[in-house]
Amino acid sequence: MKIRKLDWDSDFFGVDVWECVLEEMEQMDAEMVFEQFEEPIFVYVKSKEKQQALTEYLMDEKVVLSKKGLLESNELSALYKPNSNQEYNALLDLAYQAGHDSRFKKDQFLSQKFKDLYQLWIDRTLTGDFGDGIVVKRVNGTIGGMITFGIDKVLTIGLIAVDHHLRGKQIGNWLLAQVEAYARNAGCNEVRVATQRTNEFAIRFYQRNSYSECEVEYIYHLNFYENSF
Repeated sequence: MKIRKLDWDSDFFGVDVWECVLEEMEQMDAEMVFEQFEEPIFVYVKSKEKQQALTEYLMDEKVVLSKKGLLESNELSALYKPNSNQEYNALLDLAYQAGHDSRFKKDQFLSQKFKDLYQLWIDRTLTGDFGDGIVVKRVNGTIGGMITFGIDKVLTIGLIAVDHHLRGKQIGNWLLAQVEAYARNAGCNEVRVATQRTNEFAIRFYQRNSYSECEVEYIYHLNFYENSF
């Protein structure tokens, strides 16, 4: 097991947050995790295998999907910069919709900071401090969908959302095509995106667009401030 304190998460949530990454085939229970620490803390336990003894603490089964062999595209929209408070608020609303299955929303101990977290995600993307940009799709002059992404060896999608009033109009397909074009322009031949196993709609959407599952990670939240073992 590998253990480290997450300074950013600790500062943001106002509690000591640690990460415990389990080795392949390693199995733990809550008491075994608790024994690693001398004082109350909050722990994200991450594992490639299900931890049967931690089932009640499962907060996310993260599914990563990948698409390779991207096609050439001449249609590339400019990166978005907000030009009014109304548009900025629309962007935030889409970010909150994108996070409806987020573990930071589902965990009642952390959920009070959910909107702050996703607003910060948008703000840092707009300033270039996190990721490489945002592409939006306008419908009748208003923002109907958005996607954020970052480029390294592969292009990684951060947030993607289509306003719930506009779903079924191929906006999501258009957004994916845009980031795939950005990937090709940057010399990348792969796009990756993470979602939750519980978000079956998103998984089917990506699969219809030729994305396939390539990685699974189980994430457990152990709150030793509220529980003792």
